[in-house]
Amino acid sequence: EDQSFDGTETEIDLWWALGAGLDLESDSEEGTATITLVPEDIDDRWCDGTTISCTIIDFGDDTTTPEPDTDTDNCDENGKKGAGKVFEVLDNDENLLFQISFIIDCDVRTITIDWTIPNWGGGWFGIVFNNDLDNRMKGNALIYTTGKSDEDTREAGLYSYFLEGPKSADSVQYRPDLNWQNAVTTTRRLGDEDALNIVYEAPLGNTDDFDVTTDEIAFSWAVGSSLELAYHTARANAAFTANLETGESGTAEGDKTLKYIHAACMFLAWSILCPIGIYSAAFRWMCKGKDPATWFKVHKGFQATCFFLTLAGFGLAVYIVVDAEAPHFGDLHQQLGLGVVIVAVFQVLLALIRPKPIPKGQKKGGIRLIW
Repeated sequence: EDQSFDGTETEIDLWWALGAGLDLESDSEEGTATITLVPEDIDDRWCDGTTISCTIIDFGDDTTTPEPDTDTDNCDENGKKGAGKVFEVLDNDENLLFQISFIIDCDVRTITIDWTIPNWGGGWFGIVFNNDLDNRMKGNALIYTTGKSDEDTREAGLYSYFLEGPKSADSVQYRPDLNWQNAVTTTRRLGDEDALNIVYEAPLGNTDDFDVTTDEIAFSWAVGSSLELAYHTARANAAFTANLETGESGTAEGDKTLKYIHAACMFLAWSILCPIGIYSAAFRWMCKGKDPATWFKVHKGFQATCFFLTLAGFGLAVYIVVDAEAPHFGDLHQQLGLGVVIVAVFQVLLALIRPKPIPKGQKKGGIRLIW
């Protein structure tokens, strides 16, 4: 034991020195100082009466009885939450994908994940915690992998990532500062198949996804074909919810109202209105004997309505992507949609610069003839 102090000191006398290098051969500057541990005014921060600042920490009166912790009311008699609750997660074909448990220790403020893949094929797998069901592919994630191709290869393990959205590989960012600690990793045989079991633990203060008041955890899963983290081969169609108190599980989805309105606008515009506008021009001969401009009025009305509905649907799509903080035009659907909008705008511009019809009996000019 260090016998330099006995705990009754109010001051500490010390000698200090600074060297020109790290070799301890010579002192370039030296001096002495007295540090007062308990100044008369606890707000003072000083050393030996000089202008040199020291930080004084007031530990308070250690005889004060701490306030009772009411956050642990829902924990069991052992100070745990989720103990003994095993959740079975099915894939999109209703087959068992994995079993998972979340155990919160309310006393030591830790969370443990016990994860078993009964038929592990050797590929990466992971979950992203869904605090926002409207954007399930954004949030903190735990992924069993060796890392991405642009990362230094690591041993296979459960690593922390942050997902900024589902559309770009660049949106998957490795977060080593949030890594959980490996407690157990085993591979065992279950019948004719290999099963992988991993157990990891992390302090609750390491993430804002959980605390001792957490009763339900929502997450979405994804799996890949190899341990190198790349595009998934399958992912969840809905978030999985696990109730740590009751052991019940289910699925949950966000509000898709705007997406349905977007789909309705585009379907009505391009599956109904646009074809009617095209057919009115293609079959204008059916208007013979009537107002010769009837077909054109129908054509213009339906095509104009199609255009404005397209703009409305496109505006909704942009809003949805911005609200989800996801990258724009990151997949084929979004790229094709942008192409359709560009074609629609181009079509309207052509209509606006279209030469006026030539009266009967007059010869068509060059522009009209080309048109």
